[in-house]
Amino acid sequence: MWPPAIPSPHRLRKEPRDVQKEKQAQETEANRLRRKEQEETNDAKTKMKGKNRPSKRHRKKQTNVIEEKRPEVLKRLREEVSAPTFPNRGTDMYISMY
Repeated sequence: MWPPAIPSPHRLRKEPRDVQKEKQAQETEANRLRRKEQEETNDAKTKMKGKNRPSKRHRKKQTNVIEEKRPEVLKRLREEVSAPTFPNRGTDMYISMY
């Protein structure tokens, strides 16, 4: 008989319930073991989350800039404190600074 007959779903033989339950138990056990191994490997990994975040990089660069400028600012402040003040002059002192 040509073409060959296509088996219908009604003709397929199902496995017995106990065999199905055993296979299902084996699958769940295998999945559980695989998940457990995966969790162990993930625990061993070091967390590097957010290392190259743009805001973090920017903040780090800003602290470097501040640290570079710090000696100059301190020096300028010391000079301002040690410089004589002229109380009678008023605003002329501020104009000469800029």
